[in-house]
Amino acid sequence: MFKNLRVLVSLLTVAMVLLTACGGGQATTAAPAPTEAPAATAAPAATEAPQPSGPVKATPGQAVSMVLLPKFLGILPFDQAHTGATEAATELKNPTELQFLG
Repeated sequence: MFKNLRVLVSLLTVAMVLLTACGGGQATTAAPAPTEAPAATAAPAATEAPQPSGPVKATPGQAVSMVLLPKFLGILPFDQAHTGATEAATELKNPTELQFLG
């Protein structure tokens, strides 16, 4: 009887040490609220690219890196999108290979 009790007490002691080491049972305290608002900082000026005046058009024969990145492979809508992208690359006479990664 006492042998089993010693084993039980030892296991409970180890469990308590592990819980204490992992932070179990300890309440976390929130950081105190700041008394003053932080000073405002100026954000760096954004570098703006020139805006096109209309839709961008692809030029046939121009090398364009084309990548189609579907969420899953082997699903019909993504396979159809791959077929369409391949047709578009052929139509544009793109010298670089269309990458289909998933």
